[in-house]
Amino acid sequence: MLAAGPGSCCDVCIEPFGTDGKTPCSITCGHVFCMDCLDRITRSSCPICRGYFDPKAVVKLHLDLDSVQASPKGNNAKISPEDLDAAQDLHQRVSNIAEQGSSETQVRALISDVKKFLQDKPRSSFKDLRTLHRMVSYLCEVKTDLRARKQAVDGLQKEKVALLEEKAELKKKIEEHLAEQKKETQRAVKVEVELRDHCTKAHEAYTRMVDQYNYVAKEWMKLNDEVKRLRLLTTSEGVTRASPSSEYHLPALELDQDKLDGVAVRSENSIILAPLPQYTNRPDTTMSLFMPLPEEDEDEEEEDEDEESSEESDPEPSEKHVPSLTMKYGASKVDPSEVSCGAIAHPYSCDCKGVSVFEHSSKHPAIQPAQPVRPSVAKPLKPAIVNVDRPLHSAPKFESHPVVKPKCLEIPFASGTLSTSSDVPRCLHIASGK
Repeated sequence: MLAAGPGSCCDVCIEPFGTDGKTPCSITCGHVFCMDCLDRITRSSCPICRGYFDPKAVVKLHLDLDSVQASPKGNNAKISPEDLDAAQDLHQRVSNIAEQGSSETQVRALISDVKKFLQDKPRSSFKDLRTLHRMVSYLCEVKTDLRARKQAVDGLQKEKVALLEEKAELKKKIEEHLAEQKKETQRAVKVEVELRDHCTKAHEAYTRMVDQYNYVAKEWMKLNDEVKRLRLLTTSEGVTRASPSSEYHLPALELDQDKLDGVAVRSENSIILAPLPQYTNRPDTTMSLFMPLPEEDEDEEEEDEDEESSEESDPEPSEKHVPSLTMKYGASKVDPSEVSCGAIAHPYSCDCKGVSVFEHSSKHPAIQPAQPVRPSVAKPLKPAIVNVDRPLHSAPKFESHPVVKPKCLEIPFASGTLSTSSDVPRCLHIASGK
């Protein structure tokens, strides 16, 4: 059986161990308290080391009470008057701190003084002072911990305020960005709709323009065929045809649609707009397609000189020399200084070749070669002409001029015989009805 030493008491209530409620009990950490104090503890932690313990695991200790009969009066008899005065002074200081308050430094100094005073004193002596020492020490620790926690809370509060301000700024920026993004989206959608509408209208206008160009090109081909047929009527059997290299080059048409309404040749002062190369080829507008006009300064003196020279050199009419004329369709080349073709856009000295077209019939019974006559140049038909100031979304309209179509070829001849050079007109006139 255990025997308690003299002055043994509970560390909480500072009362000696005994029976019933003062029975000593040991907890998990090894500290010993009376049964009453353990029942009054609200939290399952040791009052000394703050360690956790299980209330059901408390061990009750059995002591030899006969040996624990130390009288407090016997112990108090050993206390000197100086110790009593010092203890009384410490009691007064604790009372002043509780009533008036004090700084942490003064409280910690008081705790240190009380601890030194009770260090070499028996545990059974100065019980009140020991209790005050424990309470003040615990209160100081709690306040220190509270102050540290309060500082931490203040720091967290400041961080919270800063985070809230940053959150407000970010929220404001997000709202501004969303508003700007919404405007940009609306603007982009509007531009896309306008571009789609514009592209659709431009494609429709371009398709109509290509169709009109195809129709005008077909008419141009028909008129060129008619011009070729009329030229064949104005030439004799002895006229040499042009080489294959001088044939007409017609445009290659890819789109072949029905005839469009309102297609006509507009004013020559307008700007010609042709379709893109991938839809049509460029028509050949070189001057090699047309025959040159005769010179205006030719007169009958040259004819008389040729006739006189031919009569003197050869009296027989059948052996007359047929003069050559510098024409485009021929087989021989003459000196450019001797004659010029006089065609539009041709230089004075060109490589045009001459052929004999008619024979004379006025001075000899046989058909004589007539003064060479150059056929007229038929103007090539132009493709459809569209003004550039017309908007793309509307189909180009043409002037209400009818398409020029040849009706007849006026070639006057003398009655009975072939006409002489004076009777033959210098150009072929294609009559057109309005």
